Amino acid sequence: MDTGTSSASATPTHLLSKAKRLALLSSASTAELQEMDPEQLVAQLLEQRHELQVHQIELELQNESLAQANLDLEQARQHYTELFEHAPVGYLTLDQAGMIALCNLQAARQLGMDRSRLGGRRFSAFLSRNDASSFALFLRRVFTTPGPQRVELQVQPHTPPQTPDAPAQFLQVDGELM
Repeated sequence: MDTGTSSASATPTHLLSKAKRLALLSSASTAELQEMDPEQLVAQLLEQRHELQVHQIELELQNESLAQANLDLEQARQHYTELFEHAPVGYLTLDQAGMIALCNLQAARQLGMDRSRLGGRRFSAFLSRNDASSFALFLRRVFTTPGPQRVELQVQPHTPPQTPDAPAQFLQVDGELM
């Protein structure tokens, strides 16, 4: 019986074959058990118990490893979220229709709106009328052509009614399907 396997080397096929073997041993009929020598039966039960203990330890080690991997992934997600949020350039995530799904703080500043109000809005609403068709073509290229795409657009930030209109900004917009 192989009891020296570590959780890292235990392949699903290996574990399955062990499980089948244990199931066969444990499915012995009452008549077969009665025919067995008591010492042999005790030895077999002790062997099965040991196998189960080894598998339990393997599962516990795998669980610890998965918990650590989950913690590492969460820390990486938080790190990259901070980088995204506080980047010195504006970042937007758009869907195929040009609707804003995500934006960072700098993009919200550049568009002149609170971030909480930008989700679900069309990015083209912030463009000059002349650039709406250029943006539509750019967006189509992003979703149909591999690799990065680039366009320069004139963005008109939204400003509160009580303040003078903010001047239009020319922005270089880069996009790539991820």
